[in-house]
Amino acid sequence: MKALIIFAVQILNFVVQINGQNLELTAEPSVREPILDLYVGDAPNDYFSILNATSIPGKFAPMINGHNGSDDRTALYLLAGTLQSNDVVNDDFPIMVFDSRISPQPYQLNLGDHLPLNNRILFGWHNTGESKMALSADGNLGIGVKSPKAKVHIADGDIYLQDIGRGIIMKSPDGNCWRVSVDNGGSLDSSSVGCP
Repeated sequence: MKALIIFAVQILNFVVQINGQNLELTAEPSVREPILDLYVGDAPNDYFSILNATSIPGKFAPMINGHNGSDDRTALYLLAGTLQSNDVVNDDFPIMVFDSRISPQPYQLNLGDHLPLNNRILFGWHNTGESKMALSADGNLGIGVKSPKAKVHIADGDIYLQDIGRGIIMKSPDGNCWRVSVDNGGSLDSSSVGCP
């Protein structure tokens, strides 16, 4: 016997407008406007929400929120899928893309009019508002750093290489590559390796 699952949609404080081919849901102004809640009837503590993440009047910062109050499992999955026949080397088209850009006009989809960001942090990973990792517009990754100054910039932590025989591979001026590791006495050692 199949369990009866109720799928519910709750749209809160909204105005519906048909604008050309677009369906627009506009939340009425309030504090952190909730726009859309999705949940199943037998899991009242679990839901997916779309809301305005700011309470500043006249501003809209879209937020998607997955909440799991039932147990300690994952609250939100982002999944991109394809067929096995499409699992080929394609550096130009990753299976999932997170993209940031300057868009001159709202709803402008002409990519030729878009510009790259040069100054702002592209992506940030936070724990209750506290920055834990950041990726800058020039490709610098910061761990424990809000504004990374190198390709990998780490604060308040170490780099730990667990596997014996592994190390840091660097290229010498003549184009050869060397793996730098440590011996049992703690001294640095280097060995020639093929460049990645």
